[in-house]
Parts: sequence; C-alpha cells; structure tokens
Amino acid sequence: MSWGVNEEAIGVMSSADTKLVETYTSIHEMISTLRQTFDENKSGLGKHTDQIQQLLDELEAAEAEGSAPVKKLVLKLTKAIAIRRQHIDGGYSVGRSR
Repeated sequence: MSWGVNEEAIGVMSSADTKLVETYTSIHEMISTLRQTFDENKSGLGKHTDQIQQLLDELEAAEAEGSAPVKKLVLKLTKAIAIRRQHIDGGYSVGRSR
C-alpha cells in the first residue's frame, strides 16, 4: 500500500492516527491506575515498597519519554491527511511550496 492521494490512503492514515492515540491513552491510564493503587496501598506492601516505587518511577519516565515521538507522529499523520484531503477536494495547487 502506497501513501497515495486517495480515500483509501486517508482511511489507513486516519486509522493509524486513531490507534496511536488510543494506545498511548490506554498506556497512560494503566500507569496512572498502577500509581494510584500503589499510593493507596503502599503502607501495607512491606519490604517490596521501594522496589515497586522504583519500577513505577521507571514506567512513568518511559511513558513521558515516549509521548513526544507519539505526539509528533500523530501530528505528521494529521498533516498528511489534511494535504491529501485538500488534493482530493481540488484545492491544492500544482507545484511545491514549503
């Protein structure tokens, strides 16, 4: 499948965009739930509390580090969809501009 200027390409890019956002949102919600559960129960976790805290800190750091590329990709997909939509709707001039 090429990234052509047609409805199929727009559909594929739109689907990828939606799935990226949904996946990132799901990961964020899961990590938040883990953090909340840990915070509510840490007084009863005993000797493993520090290890769990460290693991949660690492998960949150990885999520934060990973969010920028995901957001950038979603933005690029959104722009690519808009450009293709403009082509299809006949509002795009021939030639390149930057």
